[in-house]
Amino acid sequence: MKTSDVAKWKGKDWWNVKGLIPSGGGAVGVLFAYMKMDSTYGNKSLYSSPSAADFVIKPTQDTAASTKFAESMLKKIGGLLTPHTRPIERMSEPGSALVNVIREQMKKGDQGRRDRWQKVFPYYNTAKYFLIMETQAAITEFGDRERESGGMEEMLQDEKLMANLGRLFVADAMIGNGDRLSNLNSGNILFNSNRQMVAIDSETILQEYTAACRGAEKGLGTAFPEDYSDSGKSGRDLSPKGFVTNAIVGRNTGGMAPTAQQLTSATTPVLAPSFAMENLFDPAAWWKREFRVGIEARLLQCKIPTPSESTWEKGRQAFFDGVELGMREVDSILFGRFRISWLATKVKFRFLLGKYGGGANYDWTTFKIRRLYYKHRRAGLDDQTAIKRSVEYADKKLRHLHIV
Repeated sequence: MKTSDVAKWKGKDWWNVKGLIPSGGGAVGVLFAYMKMDSTYGNKSLYSSPSAADFVIKPTQDTAASTKFAESMLKKIGGLLTPHTRPIERMSEPGSALVNVIREQMKKGDQGRRDRWQKVFPYYNTAKYFLIMETQAAITEFGDRERESGGMEEMLQDEKLMANLGRLFVADAMIGNGDRLSNLNSGNILFNSNRQMVAIDSETILQEYTAACRGAEKGLGTAFPEDYSDSGKSGRDLSPKGFVTNAIVGRNTGGMAPTAQQLTSATTPVLAPSFAMENLFDPAAWWKREFRVGIEARLLQCKIPTPSESTWEKGRQAFFDGVELGMREVDSILFGRFRISWLATKVKFRFLLGKYGGGANYDWTTFKIRRLYYKHRRAGLDDQTAIKRSVEYADKKLRHLHIV
């Protein structure tokens, strides 16, 4: 079912949904929506077959612009397929109807499903938007394939797949999305039979400075560095320098900035990690420290032999080739001739901002800081010089905006 059609529904149309099944994975997960009653589907029931769902629903407590812009950048830089996400406001008539349908669906199913509903329902009830996404059929989850005998070896030897993974690595870096590669979550890496990556669970993590500071003061989200005063007392370095160094560049990035609603909610906020830009410019260290170590640990747990050294090296080289291809796309889109592509990106960002509103993780200044750091490193400057210049820009810009 096309998400554009679902986005046109009135409140009464939501009562035509026959089944809403919460996914089992993740703190929040998604809902699989079915327009038919449960029945036999192959050798199992329809409702236990996510690929047979008519569409998928995910709640977000931040602006929907974050996901829409992320999908746009992932498509341009990484060549990804997207689920054509369409947002529905929680407090709209269709959004309120959906919540009522969910309440009815919570009464159905076995005890395990009802227990899952109790855990995830608060996130749907307090959502700002519902993200309606097309079902991704005939795709492979990287995490599932790696746990199959011979699966990881096959993927590492697939040069097209590994190159596309490298392009995805770059695209995620520019939007700050760390809950896939920067902090390895292979369940969020999907690809089709043509080895094209498929974007799911994508959003910008471009933390707005004041939101990041508010979260850090409560120990949530962005991990600002420790700042020791002359008295020996420590606190958080809630300065533009601390913001650039940790929230954007360093591996100790923490994660999303919590929204104002999340700071006061009784529900524990789910804050995805952000992408450390230093990983983008040291992919060899990332590959060894995060990717290979993480996968080998899971292979050991599943009692699957690790691929040979030559296989790992083949995959690594193809991944690096993909990283370079992704960077060329960034060069063209964010620094292209006559600035046409950059201006188009700016227009897209501002259009989504006007349509869906701002958010704690959808900030133009932070996007420009990432772009500036990338520009300096791409020009050959070392990490510390690039950080210094980015901090100078951040300090000037935030003061101009009367934020600091």
